[in-house]
Amino acid sequence: MASFSSRAPVLAALALAACGGGSSSSGVDIRSLVPADGDVSGWTQDSTLAVVPGSRAGDPSDAVLNSSVDGDADVFQEAGLAQLAVQPYRKGSDEVMSLRIWQMDSAAAAQQAFDGLPGHGRYQQSWNACVPSIGEACRIANVQNAQGDDYWWVTTRKKTYIVEGIVTPNSDTADDDAIAFLQVVLAKIP
Repeated sequence: MASFSSRAPVLAALALAACGGGSSSSGVDIRSLVPADGDVSGWTQDSTLAVVPGSRAGDPSDAVLNSSVDGDADVFQEAGLAQLAVQPYRKGSDEVMSLRIWQMDSAAAAQQAFDGLPGHGRYQQSWNACVPSIGEACRIANVQNAQGDDYWWVTTRKKTYIVEGIVTPNSDTADDDAIAFLQVVLAKIP
């Protein structure tokens, strides 16, 4: 997994270039769902929030944008992706968290994408139910990347949103931290 600090200038440029104001047809500004510094103990935002319309989230001609979602956008776009927010966080000198909020066109689209994830690309993991359960559905996996580093990946769904937290490296609190981030976001969804 690439360093989020190396992506900071790219994500800042994406945020400035993003089309639209971040509000959906439901009137919720996706930016308002993103946890602030300290909302999860010890974690701070590592660079500027990137918000992009769903049509651009996996654009193969935009290699930088596609890398920020690691090639995962197509399953969301096929179901009806409205917009995507990506916010990296940092805790201390070595723990990194990527928060991704996928806003879908409808709750049915969110359900379709969530149900289709386990058989898709990097989502082909050994998923377990989250304990405690959060959102309307939740999965957690302890994953190893190509470099051999372990990380926690938590994915949950609520209404028209799929929210993901990916924390690396694996630490004693990484899974709890990922779930805490998702709980903050879910609490903000009306």
